[in-house]
Amino acid sequence: MKRKEKTPSQKYRAKIKKLKKETDKHPLMISLGYKPRKGKVFMCPVCGKDFYVKPSHITKSNCCSHKCNSINQTTKILMICTECGKEYYRHKSQATSKNNFCSNICFHKYVKYNTPKEKNSPHWRGGNKREKCKVCGIAISNWTKNKLCKQCFGESISGKNNSRWKDIKRPRYYHTCYTKQYKEWRTKVFKRDNYKCQECGEKKYIIGHHIKFWSKFPKLRYKNYNGVTLCKNCHKYIHWWERIYVKL
Repeated sequence: MKRKEKTPSQKYRAKIKKLKKETDKHPLMISLGYKPRKGKVFMCPVCGKDFYVKPSHITKSNCCSHKCNSINQTTKILMICTECGKEYYRHKSQATSKNNFCSNICFHKYVKYNTPKEKNSPHWRGGNKREKCKVCGIAISNWTKNKLCKQCFGESISGKNNSRWKDIKRPRYYHTCYTKQYKEWRTKVFKRDNYKCQECGEKKYIIGHHIKFWSKFPKLRYKNYNGVTLCKNCHKYIHWWERIYVKL
């Protein structure tokens, strides 16, 4: 079935209806694209601004922005900064003091130019007094009970001043392998054996071994025929067998 064509009078009436709808619409309801806007226009309860809301967000959004929404949700008070005179919102718990500031910059400026310094301040306690050491007279930062600096305190504890001091001097023991005579004997033995271990033939970590014991034969300590070049592992192995042999 074909639709009936509208008469010119009907077309004219339809045009007038469209024009009325467009004029009645809020400017935010007029779509910029090809899709019509089906949402609603609300007024912000905080700033009084009109804003458009989608049909899916009608039940959720009450304010025009996050800033207005945070002010609307919380019970904040309008305050004025004592330094710059700017208006800002704060909670009731934060508005207890006389001087309120919008930021840390304003707070530091106010403290810098308005608070009394040093002796004029009510919290002044005479400054940081540095005591002096009893012995050397150097200023001490970390105060001690003895009233001494670190160096003087260490000297007062060490040596004869210590409670555990015993007036006994024991001679320090030095092995004869550090002497010049021992080093000469060792080089002669190494040269004779071409700087090689006589058991495995290794050239690394060689040691001059005494065939007859160092402790039992003191006269043969520096004789060339009493020495043999051995590596570290072979030297340990031979001493192990010598100990077992002596016990038997």
